[in-house]
Amino acid sequence: MGSPVKKWILDDHNEGLRTDPYSTDWLFGGPIIERENITITPLFFMEGGWRANHHNLRYDDMGEYINGSDGMQDGPTALIAAMRCFVASKMGDEVTVPEGLL
Repeated sequence: MGSPVKKWILDDHNEGLRTDPYSTDWLFGGPIIERENITITPLFFMEGGWRANHHNLRYDDMGEYINGSDGMQDGPTALIAAMRCFVASKMGDEVTVPEGLL
């Protein structure tokens, strides 16, 4: 069975020229969207914009389902909005990027 990752992306990744393209390649970001129950909808007031919402599946002490949400994030593409939403659900709305990565 072959790899779902495009060969040139895998080559660049192995040579340290790029990180995994979660926000630009559905082969990377798509499984996260499914696993994390992220919904994506178009923003009609923002031409070409998208909104993603992370649905946190939780249960209370009695075992009853609680429909929780870890917030929404917008982006110029569906995948960018979804990956922003994923990061925000794990790290909060504001993330400090190390200077070496800027």
